[in-house]
Order: sequence, then C-alpha cells, then structure tokens
Amino acid sequence: MTEPAAAERHLGALRRRIANKQFDAALVAARKYAARQPGNPNAHYYEGYCLMRLRKRWQAEAPLRRALAIEARHAESLSLLGRCLVGQGRHREALETAKRSEELESRNPEVWDAIGVVYGELNEYAQAVRAFRRVRELRPDSVRNLFNLAGMLNFCHQTEEAEAVHLQALGMAPTQFHGYWSLSQMRRQTRRNNHLSLLRTQLQSHGEHPEGGIHLNLALAKELEDIGEHAESFVHLAAGMQRKRDQLQYSLAEDRRLLAGIREVFSPAFCQAEATGSDSEEPIFILGMPRTGTTLLEQILGAHSEVFAAGELRNFFAAWLVQARPRIERLTPQAAMAFGAQLDFARLGGDYVASTRPRTGHRPRFIDKMPNNFLYLGAIALALPKAKILHMTRDPMDTCYANYKQLFGRSACPYSYTQEEMAGYYLLYRELMAHWEACLPGRIGTVSYERLVADTGTETRRALEFLGLEWQPQCLEYWRLKQAVGTASTAQVREPVYATSVGKWRCYEDQLAPMRETLTAAGIAI
Repeated sequence: MTEPAAAERHLGALRRRIANKQFDAALVAARKYAARQPGNPNAHYYEGYCLMRLRKRWQAEAPLRRALAIEARHAESLSLLGRCLVGQGRHREALETAKRSEELESRNPEVWDAIGVVYGELNEYAQAVRAFRRVRELRPDSVRNLFNLAGMLNFCHQTEEAEAVHLQALGMAPTQFHGYWSLSQMRRQTRRNNHLSLLRTQLQSHGEHPEGGIHLNLALAKELEDIGEHAESFVHLAAGMQRKRDQLQYSLAEDRRLLAGIREVFSPAFCQAEATGSDSEEPIFILGMPRTGTTLLEQILGAHSEVFAAGELRNFFAAWLVQARPRIERLTPQAAMAFGAQLDFARLGGDYVASTRPRTGHRPRFIDKMPNNFLYLGAIALALPKAKILHMTRDPMDTCYANYKQLFGRSACPYSYTQEEMAGYYLLYRELMAHWEACLPGRIGTVSYERLVADTGTETRRALEFLGLEWQPQCLEYWRLKQAVGTASTAQVREPVYATSVGKWRCYEDQLAPMRETLTAAGIAI
C-alpha cells in the first residue's frame, strides 16, 4: 500500500471512530495518521483532539503545539489549545490564546465554539457571547451552541433574549432535560409568567428518565417556590434531589478525613510561622459556604471604583496543583492537600496573581469570589500575606436549605443532595472556619448576610473599612452597573437588596426536620 493510501485509510478510520465517540480507538488511528503525515498539522490536531475528549489535557498540549509549529495559523489547533490550557489551570495563557484564535477569523464553527468555551470558563462572558453568536451564524442548527449562548446572555443580564434562545433550543431538542432547569433559574417566575404547564407536561412524559426525573422535578420546585406554592414545591424538590443523590458516589466520611487533614497540615504553628509570600495587595477573597450571599457582597464591593469583581476564580488551587502535580504520582484530593506543607508560598502567591492577568490589574484591587477557597485559607494567608479575606456567614438552616435546593454543576457540592449530608458538611465547614480563626487572628473579616440585607449601608461600610477602602455611595446601587455574574445568583443580583430569603427555610419547617435535627444535635441553636 502506498504512503498516501495508508494515510487515507488511517484518516478514514479516525473520522469514523470520532463520529462514534470511540476516542480510545480514534487516538490510535490519529497517531498512525500522524506517523504517516508528520508534516500535516491536521494529523497532530486530531491526536490533540482525541486526548482532550479523553480528558488527558496535559498530554494534549504537545500534539497541538506540533501542529502549530507546522502552521502557526492553524485555527483548530490554536482554539483547542486554549481549552487545553484552561484545563491545566493556565488561565492567562488560555485567554491570550483565545484572543489570537479570534483574530484568525475562521469560518469553522468548532473553532468559535472552543473560543467561546474558553471565554466562558474564564468569566469573560461578553466575549463568550460574541463567540457563540458567531457559531450560530455558521451553524444555526447547533442546539448545544444555543444553550451555551443563552447561558452567557443570562450571565450578561440579557435575560429576555437568553430565555428566547433557550426556548428555541428546547424546541429543537425537547429531551435536553438540563435545559428546563436552567430555564427556570433565569429569572424570578410569577403566577402570570412561568413555565409550569410546559414543565408538568414534560414531567408526565419523561419523569422516569434518569435525567428528566432530576431536572424537571427541580425546575418545577423552583418555579412553584417562586409563586408561593411551597408544599407542592417541596414534593418535587425531594424527588429530584433523591434521584440526583442516587447517581452520586459521595462519602461524608471522606470529606471529614479531608478537612481533618487540612487542619493537620495547616496547624496554628505552621500558619503563624514566618513565610515570604507575594507582596501583592490586590486580591480580596470573599469565601464561605455557597449560597450565603457571596455574590451579593461581590457585586456591592465591585461597584467601588478601586475594585474589580473578577467572579469565581479557580486560579488559586490551580496554581497549587501546578506545584503539586509533577511531584505526586497519584493526585488525589488528600494528596494535593497534604502537599500544602511543601508549597513554595512566594511562588504560589505570585503565580496566582499573574494567572489572573490580563483580566485583572486594571484596578488597584480585584475580588476572587470562589466560596470553596475557605478550604485553602491557610495557604492563601501564607502566599498572599497582604490580601484581604472576607468570610460571608448566613443562618445555618437558611444556608443548608439554599444549598439543598440548588443543582450544582459538574461534580460540585456532592454533599448537598440529602438533608443529613448537607447539614453534616455544614458542620465540617464550621469546624474548619473556627480553626482558621484560631490560626489567623485578625486576618478574616466577617460579613453577615442577615445584617447586609437588613442594613446594607452599615454592613458595607464595615466591610470597606476592613478592606482599607473609602466609602463610595455607588456601592448601594450595584445593580445599576449590570456587572456580569456567572453563578446561581444571577437572577437575584439584578435587583436591589431584598430580605425575602431571610428565614426562607421556615416555609418548609416540617419537611426539613432531618436537617434541623442534625444541626441541633451538634449544638447549633435554631
């Protein structure tokens, strides 16, 4: 068989296996194709593509860079490299790569899709909208893109268009069940304007589907709660959450061991030892349990002229893993946390701040609002001794209920799908935060959600004083700025502060007895 014929045979096999989502076999064919066509950038691109689909992001970089060494303007490889770099936590490089990819003005919708995904992962929501609009121009029948576009429009507060695009996508793909839940989250539903009829019809048809039973029940629970139908809402909530929990492999005992390991590594003596961290004064960390008002506080403080609200950044732990990965054979959560004792804290702080560029740096301070940063507080304090840390607190039952009713993305918050596990994890969080308070006296400022909504001006002034910032009245009109928000709280922060979420759990006092009993047994007053 001639060399070109052999290469074509491998290419044909490669494309068939990709079409059938047989990515292990496709990778074998891609490597054979690249061996036959070493000067062809497409051959190396396909190898990188297969590795990305197999979630081997660290291995995918090399073939993508080989393709770009052959053809620097190979748009498919450059855009996919951006996704590869995001997956490695190399956020600054990923952003720069996405911008270079845009400049190539490709007519391949997959290129623009990759660009949009990178921008979305990096909280550059307006740029993501632009990329996904381009995908729609090039491939108007892509349902996946319509969902992506709707999500980014919603984050940018373009709610009416977001809902219309989302409904268009559901019309084209009515069994994309996650879409119904996302639709319910886009705004506060009313008795006159809701999707209850659509949701009930779909649940009747698809309630036994593994995904339909989750997303349709939870969408109904949310919309029914919005209109005050609490009893029926909780029936659907409990049904959806139980179905979700049945799909998960989660152990509260493993989390208990993980957090105990954190306390062991980051002991008071370790946290208070002299360490040379970064001298950056830019970062402001807002952290705590999810659904405690961290987004509200971020938006208020982000209205200050000296502060940029950068959103939920994954950068800190990503910078931690950059140091840990080469030195740990099997990178489990426990192993990564244990590596905390070996971190180069000066490098960690510097790498973290650098990785946020160029998104940050144009104002004196920036906010990192990743709630789960409470796990890494010891390392944050050592790596960034001049950073400010704000801990957002909320009533225990309101916190636990708000998390219990939320469907989190990816594998986030797996503890939240039963009442007992949710309350159990909350107790672990409280224990860890008490540890940090003892380790880091004076470093952590506390902001109460209840005080913030009851007297926004006073609590905001307290927070600004802790941050060393002067009072600016525009902080109380944060919603007028329409700052993009990429969290579950998007709909809430479009409006002025309201207190209707305070004590919300009492609408379900009887139904939430297991949660309440777990907390009170640990000595928490309800």
